[in-house]
Amino acid sequence: MENVKLPEEWVYEKLGEFVSEVSLRNKNNEVNRVLSVTNYRGFLESEEYFNKQVYSKDLLNYKIVKRNQIAYNPSRINVGSVDVLENFDEGIISPLYVIFRCSEKLMPRYLVYYLKSEIGKAYIRGNTSGSVRDTLKFSALCNINILVPPLETQNKTIEVLEKSEKILEKRKEAINLLDELVKSRFIEMFGDPVLNPNRWKTKQLKEIITLANNGLARRGNDKDGNIVLRLVELQDGYIDYSFPNRIKLTEAEEKRYLLQDGDFLFARVNGNPDNVGRCATYEDIGESVYHNDHIIRVRLDNNIVNNNYVSALLNNPYGKLQMKDKLKTSAGQYTINQNGISDIKVVVPPLELQNQFADFVKQVDKLKFEFIKETNTSIFTYHDIVEKFIGGLNVSKKI
Repeated sequence: MENVKLPEEWVYEKLGEFVSEVSLRNKNNEVNRVLSVTNYRGFLESEEYFNKQVYSKDLLNYKIVKRNQIAYNPSRINVGSVDVLENFDEGIISPLYVIFRCSEKLMPRYLVYYLKSEIGKAYIRGNTSGSVRDTLKFSALCNINILVPPLETQNKTIEVLEKSEKILEKRKEAINLLDELVKSRFIEMFGDPVLNPNRWKTKQLKEIITLANNGLARRGNDKDGNIVLRLVELQDGYIDYSFPNRIKLTEAEEKRYLLQDGDFLFARVNGNPDNVGRCATYEDIGESVYHNDHIIRVRLDNNIVNNNYVSALLNNPYGKLQMKDKLKTSAGQYTINQNGISDIKVVVPPLELQNQFADFVKQVDKLKFEFIKETNTSIFTYHDIVEKFIGGLNVSKKI
């Protein structure tokens, strides 16, 4: 950044020049609105977020946070646990949190966007410390570099990013509605699989699987490497290629972990048990794709089942129930192995009926992928906007 010629009135300084810590305790118990800072939704009332009381009954040591002040979890700011209080005049938050205010030269919402941006997260990673869990002390936060434009430009940046977020939410709603449409069609055609009203035969997956293997254990990040699917790309019923991870593979690794059109993928591990076993069919994208060891690849006998039917079956509550009994847990992680997957029972309707359902799913998927593609091309990031402002462009007219 030092080598970039900044527009007049723009400042590039340590964040400590613009922020000051606040540590006001709830000593008189005058505030009873208990808040949490979530990774994706920011400030929420704790009971609304957790659906139960998870905080201490003794609130005297809790910290008071006021409107336009920022709070962050020192050990989770790297995953987005930071926000500015805007919905309430004040609240209280766990004493573990750090609270601070911005000077009149820096808008709090602008700073939050910056800290959640890729460049902000890179600075956070570079300033964390700790032997067990990385933490960001306030003194280390103050050491982070930040580009501070005039207030008018900060406000325009906020407007563009907020508008961008609204677009993203609308697209997510549309995708969720399409998912619900597929689930509804499934029930119309096959009935509730738990009840199996048509009395179709059931088979264990071991009777249908022709091949199974775990993926690549090695990690890496090489922009010129091969796409290696991770858990984040494997969603319920589809694969998201928005931001794929790439690794340079050896010839032996390429041969072992190469996915073929029609391979069926299972999530092997997750901190949330509901996400273990989520599955989707891999379809050729015109480029070689591989998978890591958090994903189990199987091949199903397509003379017996259609992959899209199996995906819909196992991604619904029936499938989750099947997975639940086969999960193992260790160090806060839930896993399912190949034997557990092999024991899963599936209802097997006539193949012709499965194929009809699969044709419907493909039509819906075309719409879904269009929404995903449009989302990825229309959402501005903090970095994009700052670059455009430095170049003298008014990005607010671009959305």
